[in-house]
Amino acid sequence: MGFNDREPSRARTRGGTLAVGRVRLDRTTRQLAFAGGVAFDLTPTELRLLCALMEQPGRYVSAQALLEQVWEIPAGTGGAEIVRAHVSNLRRKLRSHGEDPQLLRTIPYQGYAIVVAEADHS
Repeated sequence: MGFNDREPSRARTRGGTLAVGRVRLDRTTRQLAFAGGVAFDLTPTELRLLCALMEQPGRYVSAQALLEQVWEIPAGTGGAEIVRAHVSNLRRKLRSHGEDPQLLRTIPYQGYAIVVAEADHS
């Protein structure tokens, strides 16, 4: 069974916190935290990007949809390289804090998704 064939996990929201598996995103403090205690600050753009993906865990969101939602760039006027650069920066940040950069998955020509391992679902 392929990844997209599975029932996607659900995001849980509590106050200003969005949670998917062991990942917690605090919209108020702009921090991304993990069950193991690792937490780090996000830029406003990183926060908006992760919110857009975590609100639809396991679903691929196109670069165009992210450009519209995160950067408020009208359809057909922005380049996917903006999204690629920010996803790359987030992966670098995850790696530097000892977390799996593949939490952010890319499927060429389909988009980006937050992927939490089955063992990490709560």
